[in-house]
Amino acid sequence: MTGAELIVSLLSEVGVRICITNPGTTELPIVEALGKQRSLRSVLALQEGVATGAADGVFRVAEQLCCVLLHLGPGLMNGASFLHDARRSRTPTLVLVGQHVRSHLAFDPPLASDISSVAASVAVYYSEIDSCETIADELLSAVTAAFDLRGPAVVAIPHDVQTALVDENLLKHKETFSVPLSPSPMRTSAIDQVISRIQRGEEVTFFVGGLSLDDDIIFGLRQIQKVYDIEVLFETFPSVMRRGRELPDFDKLPYFPDAAQRVLPKRGVFVLFGALNPISFFAFEDGRSELLSSEVERVELVSPVETGDRTLDLLLLGLDIEIDQGEPLESRDEFSLSVGGLISKAVRRGDIVVDEGRTGVPDLFSELSKAEIHTYLGHNGGAIGEGMPLGLGAALASPDSVVWVVQADGGAMYAPQALWTMSRERVEVKVVLISNRAYRILEFEMQRAGMEVTEDVYKLTSLKDPEIDWCKLANSMGVASCSCNSLDDLEKALVVARETKGPFLIEMVV
Repeated sequence: MTGAELIVSLLSEVGVRICITNPGTTELPIVEALGKQRSLRSVLALQEGVATGAADGVFRVAEQLCCVLLHLGPGLMNGASFLHDARRSRTPTLVLVGQHVRSHLAFDPPLASDISSVAASVAVYYSEIDSCETIADELLSAVTAAFDLRGPAVVAIPHDVQTALVDENLLKHKETFSVPLSPSPMRTSAIDQVISRIQRGEEVTFFVGGLSLDDDIIFGLRQIQKVYDIEVLFETFPSVMRRGRELPDFDKLPYFPDAAQRVLPKRGVFVLFGALNPISFFAFEDGRSELLSSEVERVELVSPVETGDRTLDLLLLGLDIEIDQGEPLESRDEFSLSVGGLISKAVRRGDIVVDEGRTGVPDLFSELSKAEIHTYLGHNGGAIGEGMPLGLGAALASPDSVVWVVQADGGAMYAPQALWTMSRERVEVKVVLISNRAYRILEFEMQRAGMEVTEDVYKLTSLKDPEIDWCKLANSMGVASCSCNSLDDLEKALVVARETKGPFLIEMVV
């Protein structure tokens, strides 16, 4: 058995079922080992960001660790943006990076780079395997760290370690890994404080996110809201949650700081329930970073990497509230006649929706509250372009689901190669490409800042010269497509997309 074969065998032992690869010469022994086995599904990506983004999507949907195989430091650099998103989404991911033969590094070959420094910027754990004898221990330590620290773990594997012959007895670590639940510790005094403030009628706002977005918590907060005058907000970009008309709905914190400050409280108690203290993506002109007023008291009940079930139970007990499981919640609201409304109307029970429509579909999240029950994936890392890779990963993890990716055109050009892998793997991903032919978010930001937008400045945000032909691009990679210029056309195209087997792209020109 070679080191590469031992590595691949260990991946199966720790529960990895999918390995997404963009390999090079250094990783060929692992590629060969992957080709000899049948317990892992190997998926080829044409760009590293597709691989890392898809791995993020696999875990969010299936809570199943996904492995990524990349080529040396430059490969890791190319995939780093969506590893950043995975870290912000608290997604365990195992990233294997090939390294040169160790004796070769002394000569500073052209592809040599500081892999550990790149990994440090986006990963929660890094190690390099220095001998065949440590393969099992290093790999298992990385998997443990990915789960415990909720993020990407990067392991560098020298080529000579991959090719070396190893004792098959080294395959003795047969551990089954599952996602460890991290229930929130009983912050009793903080819980009692929140209960007391609610009962006294003070202004209390729950800010919900992280791992505390499951149905039971959302139902429980709605029950509290029915008895007491509290406010509930979801974090701006939830990583994963269920949405639909049979579930209670709350607003999410807007992205733009002026809009966010309008919905945030100006006094009272702000309860962090799985979400972080709200920070503006970019600093204010006066240097401030926090969106919340200093007059508001912050109380953390649940951290983003903890589950809030036990804390909610104590809140309900202290407030003497019981959950009414039989309460009908199905909304009768009509869908809006908008892009977001029509997409939401097309969603069926069990579908998955990936939301990176940004400014092109501002009402999508609210409209999805009227749809049938589905899984919603947001984009809280901020590194744009992950939408299609996330959708690919979601479809790999849940092959019986239809996955809708709502993706703005500017971001889509960061990883359009995802379309090729969608076609190759024949997954049920339906991309609704919002084509406003601009980096519209930058135009909004310049307007908000009062900048003078001259014609030359405008050209730096425009995607009209030349215009991207998304249908031809999709077709060139084996993905069926159509283009729409009206809401009527979009409504018909959504039906065609669902009825068409395999991936489909709808360009919606707005």
